[in-house]
Amino acid sequence: LAHSASLGLTFYKGSVFPAEYHGDGFAAEHGSWNRAKRTGYKVIRIRMKELRAARTLMDFWPPKSPPARCHELPHGQRAGQLSVDLDHPYRLIFMPDHDPLPEREEGGLDWSKVTAVKILGVEDTHG
Repeated sequence: LAHSASLGLTFYKGSVFPAEYHGDGFAAEHGSWNRAKRTGYKVIRIRMKELRAARTLMDFWPPKSPPARCHELPHGQRAGQLSVDLDHPYRLIFMPDHDPLPEREEGGLDWSKVTAVKILGVEDTHG
């Protein structure tokens, strides 16, 4: 099976690239090294514009979600984490940066009260 994994995530603060890149995230990925044709090696640009522009996470609530499909990840090890599409199959993994987490009366995360997120990384959550 081919795989890819994130080597790191950084946010661009320089002046060499055009201004539209300022503040965007970049994730370097490595792939399968033990294949006849190496796969998965790339750098992914994470456009942070939509996340920065959102007043709350509710701006990403389906069906209002942009084509990036933001959703909560299944419970278990990923409880409390969310993901949003980047460059298929990679997803930006993040979680609300609130203590305590805002919850709805009936249970579950209250997306309308999430105003800050902590980025955890870039992953292929289906691989």
